[in-house]
Amino acid sequence: MLKIYADLGSEPAYGDDNKTDEGRQQMADKMVEKFTRDGVDEHWFNSIAQGFQMWRKENRIQQRRDAAKKRWQKEKSIDRGKKAGK
Repeated sequence: MLKIYADLGSEPAYGDDNKTDEGRQQMADKMVEKFTRDGVDEHWFNSIAQGFQMWRKENRIQQRRDAAKKRWQKEKSIDRGKKAGK
């Protein structure tokens, strides 16, 4: 979700980097650490949960394609294992 915000042009807070995967991972780690320490803000949590639902709805086709590819790769690896064992 942070990647989507970055792609849409969201400006990170001072000191944050949402333009790279490493920067987004650091931002997520900071959020988890803050919520572990201070507790979760219910309003913020609800808005993020709604954002995830919207993102899943908009990206459901791609998610299904990715799942099918993963199943296909898994089946191919199982077939290769059977052939090697003969």
